[in-house]
Amino acid sequence: MKTSQLIVILMLLLAPQLAAQPELNLLPQTCILDDSGVCHTQLQLSFYDTAAPAICVVIPGASVRQCYPAAEQQQISLTITTRQALNVEIIDANSGEQLATAAMTLATYSPPTRKRRRFSWSY
Repeated sequence: MKTSQLIVILMLLLAPQLAAQPELNLLPQTCILDDSGVCHTQLQLSFYDTAAPAICVVIPGASVRQCYPAAEQQQISLTITTRQALNVEIIDANSGEQLATAAMTLATYSPPTRKRRRFSWSY
């Protein structure tokens, strides 16, 4: 019985640390390149942290650094134009500590091609 009480006490002590993980969602996660090889998109960032720090959004590949006041949940919209995949970082504005990261990949669209068949009777 004492070991089960000890386990319960440990779970109660560790529960706040496990639940306090910052969460970053990025939409879209993939951007389609246009004919000139450039991606134009509107990034939607959703950041949630129970500690509610003042944050900065840093996108090194696009030379973006924007800071926002303290809030438990942040909804951020950024217009991005890039030719390379991007890593989005959320850092604490006061300490400079990285809180969360997410990646946006690039893809090219190639329409499906139909294989032309030539039958012997269709000269």
